[in-house]
Parts: sequence; C-alpha cells; structure tokens
Amino acid sequence: AISACEKGAQWHESLSMISDLWRSRLEPDTVPFSAAITACRRGARWHEALALISGMCLRRLWPDVVTCCAAISACAKGAQWQGALGMFADMRRRHITPNVITYNAAIS
Repeated sequence: AISACEKGAQWHESLSMISDLWRSRLEPDTVPFSAAITACRRGARWHEALALISGMCLRRLWPDVVTCCAAISACAKGAQWQGALGMFADMRRRHITPNVITYNAAIS
C-alpha cells in the first residue's frame, strides 16, 4: 500500500501508514520507509523525508543505501543542498557505502 502512495506522490497517506506500522508493534524493515520517503520526494516534502530517517534511527531501525538515497533525492528536489549533503555525510558516519545513484542524487 505504501508503494502505491509512492507512485501517486501521496506523501500524507504514506506517513499515516508509517504511523500505523509503528503502532502495530511490528518490526519493519527499511522497504516501507524507502517508499514513504520517495512519496515525500514526489510531493516535494523534503522535511518529512528527513523526519522519517530520524524516526527510523530513534527506533533503532538503521537506514540503508536505498533509504538514504531516497532522502538525498527528496532534498535535491526541494533545492535543499545542505540537507542532501548532511544525509550524505550521515551515510559515511554510519559506514553505508554510497552507490552511483547516491552520488548522482547528491550532485543534482
């Protein structure tokens, strides 16, 4: 369902589903978060994308390269180069190896 929100840029609905996921006490992986962050990017909601990353970390769910790349892309779309570079630096601190897509997102 979150993936459908991603495709339709329904960022608000994707955030609602993430909240439901946390309340369910399930132990999610990064996939639904990557989809929600991409929905935020498509809806030009870079701040919400970064908030999702922060929420993941608070719950000890560590972002992976796909999740980080989605957040960097959200910042890039919002012309928030500081946020994009900050996320890129966070990847390094967490020993997440950037890939070509990550570099392209950071450069854009």
